[in-house]
Amino acid sequence: MGITHNLMTSIDIKSNDEITLFTDDEKVVLNEIDFELEQSNKMRGFYNKLTVFNSTHCYQLIKNKHQRKIKYRIDIQFLNPLPIRQHKIAWKWLFTATPFLLVSLIMLYAGLFSDSFEPSNYFMTVLIGTASIFLICILLAIHRSYDKWIYEGEYGKVKLLELLNNHPDSQAFKAFIDRLTMQIRQAKLAKSTAISVALANELRELRRLKGETVITAQQYESAKLLILKHKGFSNISESQ
Repeated sequence: MGITHNLMTSIDIKSNDEITLFTDDEKVVLNEIDFELEQSNKMRGFYNKLTVFNSTHCYQLIKNKHQRKIKYRIDIQFLNPLPIRQHKIAWKWLFTATPFLLVSLIMLYAGLFSDSFEPSNYFMTVLIGTASIFLICILLAIHRSYDKWIYEGEYGKVKLLELLNNHPDSQAFKAFIDRLTMQIRQAKLAKSTAISVALANELRELRRLKGETVITAQQYESAKLLILKHKGFSNISESQ
């Protein structure tokens, strides 16, 4: 791990025809990779790679099938070490799929096992259509369901890292989460500063991420409001 190279050129995937925005004006150099995690979901067309390096930073590469590729860096001292789980099942689409499944099964049973029934072209058309609607509902249910872990900013409470739960498998994922949580705590201890300085530095980090469109202007303003209202911010200027 003795190879040193600039972070701006360290990330690459096969397709380079998508627009990315990754300024990283601080030009943090990757000296040593501590650990990393790769995740992918072919059905969603999603690829994610998170790399922790120099014991103090991480970068995340995200590629979605229908969105632009994005890659960004975060100083992990600004992360809350306790991730939040967000889990949602799209029950509406599962419930919608149920009657179409039942109708399809009844029609299929009638067509295969009823001696007195002769399937017509119209019957087959309706069967295929009903089964197709059932499959579409199931695919929508899968697409709109998710199970992920979120790392937020310590004080701004804005989402900064997002990981798919149990990918590539539950054991590897749990080991990564445990190690990342420990690394965040160690980074905070190594860069221990007054609360006012920590608040100002996190706000500065969020401003950079907003400039790179990692977070939205609305997310930034919401986080800024939380930070400015923090009691530890009383002795520094709001211009931070």
